[in-house]
Amino acid sequence: MSTDQTSATPAGWYANPNNAAQLRYWDGSEWTDHTSQATSPAAVVVDPYNRMFDVGQLSEEQRHAYSQHQLQEFPTWAVIVLSIITLGIFGVVYHGMKLSKLPEVRPDDFGAGKGIGFLFIPFFNLYWTFVFWNRIADRLNFQFKLRGAPPPVSRDLAIWTNITGIAGSLIFLTWLAWPVLACLSAAQIQNAANDLAKESVQPHAVIPAVTPQAAPPPPPPPATSSSSSS
Repeated sequence: MSTDQTSATPAGWYANPNNAAQLRYWDGSEWTDHTSQATSPAAVVVDPYNRMFDVGQLSEEQRHAYSQHQLQEFPTWAVIVLSIITLGIFGVVYHGMKLSKLPEVRPDDFGAGKGIGFLFIPFFNLYWTFVFWNRIADRLNFQFKLRGAPPPVSRDLAIWTNITGIAGSLIFLTWLAWPVLACLSAAQIQNAANDLAKESVQPHAVIPAVTPQAAPPPPPPPATSSSSSS
């Protein structure tokens, strides 16, 4: 990919100029360190954030690259308190920064600048707030899936938090529910980030298979008397 071409090339997976057997991710302005085998459909076709996606499709190199992050531990209670004091601004900015500390797995993954900035565009932000919070949940859950653990962040909770926040301008009782849901969602996100930062993610418990025992044969029928009455 020449210099003239790169200025107009959208972000996506392309042939690695340093290794013809690989694909390398171009973020729209420069090559990233993310690579995958050119013959692997997982990184190009399949949505890795889909709940049905099997991380076993990824190579060891891919799993290692995708599991890298720069998340740091921070008290969950402090995130909630600071978010309440700043009317949610701290939570938006602090959680949005996680987008630049997690690896870009899908071609349309975005960083903190785009994620936070688009929230300040009038009317468009009504749509973008769903993309923003759902993508944070997806990217954190993907990290847990790579480590064999269940997803810690509820996408449904994030969606309903956004719905109650938007609907609150019309329905007062809905607005009252929004701070509660927002705190619960923020706590899930920060707890997940802290577990990753501490490397304390617990994989699924492996339950040993129990081999069913064969039922014992039924007892023989009682013997009947063959003697005749005199």
